[in-house]
Amino acid sequence: MTRYRDALIESLLRASEFDPYGGFLTGSRGISHRDGWGRLSVLITTRGVEKLAIAKSIDPFYEDIDARAHLHQLGSLDGAAVEMIHVRAAAAGMPINIFSTHPAEAVTSEGYRLYLIHNGTVDKDRILEDLGIDKRGIYASLYNDTYFLAQMIAARIKSHIDEGTLREIIGYTVSALNIGVILVRDRDVEVAIGSFYRVYDRAVERRNYYKIYRAVSRDPIYIYSSSTTIDIYRPDLDLEWVEIPNGLFEVYRIWHDGLSRVEKRFETIYSG
Repeated sequence: MTRYRDALIESLLRASEFDPYGGFLTGSRGISHRDGWGRLSVLITTRGVEKLAIAKSIDPFYEDIDARAHLHQLGSLDGAAVEMIHVRAAAAGMPINIFSTHPAEAVTSEGYRLYLIHNGTVDKDRILEDLGIDKRGIYASLYNDTYFLAQMIAARIKSHIDEGTLREIIGYTVSALNIGVILVRDRDVEVAIGSFYRVYDRAVERRNYYKIYRAVSRDPIYIYSSSTTIDIYRPDLDLEWVEIPNGLFEVYRIWHDGLSRVEKRFETIYSG
């Protein structure tokens, strides 16, 4: 596990500083994901969810001297580990502050914690309207579109990530809904990963920037990664990377009963 993780983080550090795919899409030489970074790690043992660690910073990932210290392992890996890391390039007009750094956190009606990372832009004003929040208020100004998207997902679900909610939030997509969701319960977690991006111009550039890859090892270890990390910075790993089709979302349940268990609950594909 450590070997996979270290190689991927090295590639992510480089991708966060210089992202050619983002530059090709925007018409510039490249972009940097300099608007903060965040990480969530969860350890599930026979006792259930035993440890949860979250770290956020508004410093660029590639300049943050404390980043590697924050990215330490959770301790004993005698269990199932789930982790997601996000580096942010804020959309125009979105606040840059610790509140808007991913992962965004929300609480479901049954008290479970939901964490969301997101690449792309969704319609913040529509989400605020549907949540009954004044878009001119201080609350709306402090948080970005991803934060309110997390609140919407949490408001719709109770104890499980469901297909209907995923399909609903896809409808708010402006540019892309590339998401990783971790729903932390007491005994296990659910994870949703998916990629949907609209292609209205520059089809090649949009695909290159927004596509997501999946790799599965024999351990089993499931890895999902951005395109820049894999295509450009090529982590030194003997894995077969498979591009997720545009519009595909997958949901897994992960727990530990002496062995680490991964169960695919469902997948859904959206072609809108």
